[in-house]
This record gives sequence, C-alpha cells and structure tokens, in this order.
Amino acid sequence: MNYSDLVTIVKQNSKQMKRLNQLTLLCIALFFSQLAVGQSYDLQQLLKSESLTVIDRKVTPLNDGGKNAVSFSDKSDAGGYALIKGLEFSEGTIEVDIKGKDVQGKNFVGIAFHAVPEDGKETAADIVYFRPFNFKSGEQIRRSHSVQYVSPPRWDWSELREKYTGKYENEIPSPPDPNGWFHARIEVKGKEVTVFVDDANEPCLKVTKLNDRTTGSVGIWVGYATNGDFANLTIKKSK
Repeated sequence: MNYSDLVTIVKQNSKQMKRLNQLTLLCIALFFSQLAVGQSYDLQQLLKSESLTVIDRKVTPLNDGGKNAVSFSDKSDAGGYALIKGLEFSEGTIEVDIKGKDVQGKNFVGIAFHAVPEDGKETAADIVYFRPFNFKSGEQIRRSHSVQYVSPPRWDWSELREKYTGKYENEIPSPPDPNGWFHARIEVKGKEVTVFVDDANEPCLKVTKLNDRTTGSVGIWVGYATNGDFANLTIKKSK
C-alpha cells in the first residue's frame, strides 16, 4: 500500500463517519421530536387488540362525531378502568377527548394514572375526573364541584370535601357543553397535578398528589353508575 492508497482510505472512512454522525443526529432529533409530540393511541384499536386492562366495566367501540371512540357501560356500583397494558407513566402530559351526560349525580368521567391494580382489592390510583352535570349549573356550589382529584382507596371525594373543602375540586371557568365532547389535559410533574379543559391557558385545578407513588398504569376511568365515551388519547412522557 502506497501513500496515495492510504489517503484514499482515510478520505473514504471520513465520509462514512460523517454520514454516520449525520444519521445519529437525525435519529436523536426524531426521538426528541416524538417526545415533544407525544404518543397517540387509538382506543378502538387498543380494545380490539386486547391491549386494555378493563376493570369493573364492559367497554365497547363507538363512532360518534367522526371520532373513533370507546364507551363504558354503566352497570356497576364501583369505578371502572380501562388501562393500557404494558405502559408505565411517571411524569408528563395526558390528553383525551371525553363525552359525558348532563344527568344529576350519575356521570363521572376522567383519567387515571399511577394506577396499581390488585386482584380482589380496590385499584390504587390517582384520578382526575369531571362531573358534566355541574358544568353549567345555576348553583355556584354545584359549579364548584365540576372537576375533582381523588386518590383511592385512601382518599375519596367525600372525605376530601369534608376535610379540605375547595382544595381538590373546582369550577371550570369556561365550561363546555355537559352533553358534548370536551378536551382534557392533565400535566403531572413530581407530585404536582395540573388540569386544563379545552383551549384554556389557565388551569381549572392544580393539586398536590396525596400518595407517594411515582409511576403506574395510565388510562381512562368512569365512576359509580356511570357510562362515558373517550377518544383521541395522547400521552407525552417527560420522565
């Protein structure tokens, strides 16, 4: 091998390394852009592929208003979950479209995270849920109960309302149609939970978690004697 051959090999290797570095940077950029956008989940497809852990309810596909949604049955005296199998969530943002009903005392729809299901026991979870029947009530006290944070099995809404009145539930300043679709966004950072509805820039609820769990399953939830519809679930992890 002469000097000219050596120079040629070095140049070729340099070009290959440059291409490799460019590809590496591109992959890194794509990875972080995906984190920024978040992962979207087709709830109907998850249901069809048996990728949801359904607890205390029956969940069926629903097409409504152009949305590929799923719907919970209301035949249960307990809260119902549909959690994504194999997905652990610690911190980040959870977004979903929700449709409830304006039926007094019988519609509770929301999102569960840091959930830990146990056979034969009530699921431990953090839950943010909505009471659509209170969204546009003529009574201020009822409107102030429109969005709620709970942490079963230790903390349910009644005990929180009694001991910490107005701290873990609130009014929605620009309430959506109680019988229509609305968009919910929940941001989880450490123990802080912040809730937004539709395009609001200001949160309708901001609370500190009432347990020490830092991770768990994530999914959709309905309360006692409640049916509810959900679509367009997006999860963006930050940790």
